[in-house]
Formats: sequence, C-alpha cells, structure tokens
Amino acid sequence: MRTFCYWTIATLCGVILRILCRVEVLHADRMADGPVLVVSNHTSHFDPPFLAGFLPKKLDIMATRGLFAYPLSNLFFTSLDVFPVDRARHDTSAVRAATTRLKQNRRVLMFPEGGIRSGPTSVLGGITLGDGLASLCAIADCPVQPILLIGSDQLYDIRSLLRRPRVFLVVGQPLTLDPALSKKEAKAALTRAVEASWRDMFDDLKQFRRLTTCEIPHTAQQRWARP
Repeated sequence: MRTFCYWTIATLCGVILRILCRVEVLHADRMADGPVLVVSNHTSHFDPPFLAGFLPKKLDIMATRGLFAYPLSNLFFTSLDVFPVDRARHDTSAVRAATTRLKQNRRVLMFPEGGIRSGPTSVLGGITLGDGLASLCAIADCPVQPILLIGSDQLYDIRSLLRRPRVFLVVGQPLTLDPALSKKEAKAALTRAVEASWRDMFDDLKQFRRLTTCEIPHTAQQRWARP
C-alpha cells in the first residue's frame, strides 16, 4: 500500500513539475540496484518532490521531525515511507530506521547538509560535511550515491514560472568505503568524495549547460527580494 501511495504522489509531482519547469535528468542509468544511501544537496523545499518525481527508483526519505508534528501530516508522510530525523541532535532512532530499511534492500534518501543550504553555507560554496552519511554506510554496509539538484529554488519566485525555469537533476556514480583504509580514514575519504562529486557535477553543469546567474542556487529570501 505504501509503495502504491508513493508512486501515486511521485507521479503526480512529476507531471506538475514537468508542466511548470524544464527538467533535465542526467545519468539516470547510474542509479544503483539494491540498497544504497542516496545523498542530495538541498537548496529548497521543492527538492523532495523533484527527487521523487524524476528519479527512477523508489526512495525512503529521511525528513525533518517537524513535518510529523500533526496527525494528518504524520499519516501522509508515513504513508509515503518518509521517516523523521531530529536535526538538533544525534538521532539514534533515525539511524536505526535508515539502517533497517537499507538492510531490507531499499534506497534511503538523506540531505546531509542538515537543512536547506545555498551559497557559502553549502557544500557547493565550500563547507564540509560531517561523517554521518559515511557512518551510516558503514553500519548498513552499502554504497552512497550522490545526487545534485540545481534550479529548484527558482520556484520561490513565482515570476520564474513565466519562463519555465530549467532544473537539473544529476545522478553521480555510487561510492563505497575503501577497505584498505582504517575505519576513520575510510569514512573521511568517502565524505570528501561525496563533496567532490557534487562540486564536479556542478562545474560540469556550469560549463556544459551554461548555467545563468539566475539558475545558481539562491536562498528563498534572495528570490523574494528580486526587483
């Protein structure tokens, strides 16, 4: 039943977003089979609908606990196999939930930047990630798959819909922990590899898709403040 609910909502999101935007999915064939931790950058509240609507595999999405605060929202998100994480602390229950799902051969999506980020507060702007994603991969014994999503934040400015903004979803190569390294070194190397993958995919978009200034990630406040 949850799979049916997920694909119903995901298909609806895909249809609506195809009408509103010009969405280009690159390297979808790279999506790994079997259990994988999918990690995406996070530039807007619209990212989960884009990822669910355009990636070819079902995702169990890790989302902020606040979305589950009310009975109806809790029922809705739970029916889609979305599960909560408390970003204010090390949430062991979220880690257990993610690990259980990965061991059940499922794909778990997380946003390891810890919230919506753009500019200097984001990995694309130069910050580094904690080792949470690598620790989860070590516990679940699974690869990590970086995803880069660029352009979704344009929807904060309703005027952008007049030009059907371009949105790019790029699937990176799956990455694994290096067994030749110590556990600490392997987790650090995997985390740096995810950051490098996002930045390389972003550089490729700027070079080969000629991203405009408007398509570079901005905060919602910056979008709203445009004259």
